[in-house]
Parts: sequence; structure tokens; C-alpha cells
Amino acid sequence: MQKIILILTLAITIGTVGYLAVTNREPDEAAPRDISEKFGKGKEWAITYLNDNFSPNNMIVKAGESLKFLNNSPVAIQVSSDPHPIHTSHPAFESGRLEPGQSWTFIAKEKMVIRYHNHRSASAVGMIIIEN
Repeated sequence: MQKIILILTLAITIGTVGYLAVTNREPDEAAPRDISEKFGKGKEWAITYLNDNFSPNNMIVKAGESLKFLNNSPVAIQVSSDPHPIHTSHPAFESGRLEPGQSWTFIAKEKMVIRYHNHRSASAVGMIIIEN
């Protein structure tokens, strides 16, 4: 029994390390910021883009909550679902071109995981986990 537990623990550890190494997606240390009062059934969360990074880049939200992507960089961005460049995992998750100072709001409607990136600089990535 102890061998099985040890093997499972090692497998989980190796799998986690391998996943992070391959995807290069580490959790953002900063907590999400609530930028408004209650908004319909949920809240509105801000995700800012600056210096080729989304902040926070990983979030857990509830269905019905809104995510407002703010382009605070000096260049245009385009928030798109993975994989790059075809964006087929969640085609509705597509901001179109956002000039500096512009924003785009996405309403989380159902339970899912969305991995996303800036189409114009695909190394800038993030993940949203939507819970019921």
C-alpha cells in the first residue's frame, strides 16, 4: 500500500512539474481585483495588459461574472483563445483588435477552462477557470 501511495505521489509531482515546464504557465501571485459593485448576478473583474503580460494571468471566477480586459500597453493587442494562431478552443472568446486604452468585456456563462493569449504576442498567456 505504501508503494502505491509513493508511486502515485511521484507521478503527480512529475506530471505537475512537466506540465508547468512545457506550458510555461505559472499562477499569478496577485489576487484578482474587484473593480465594481455587484453587476447583475456577478462581479466584474479587471485583467490588465502591460509590458507583454496579463495581470492577473490566471483566475477562478463564477458563471455570470464579467472579465474586463484593459489594454494599458502602448501597442494594440488581441485577446484570443488557444491554440495560437487558430483560436479553436473557444471561438467566442475573441476580443478583436484593442488599441491602447481600449477594453473588452467577456461574460463567463458556463463552467469551463479557457486558456488564452495575446494573438499579437503569443508568449503573453493566461487561463480562466469558470465555476458554477
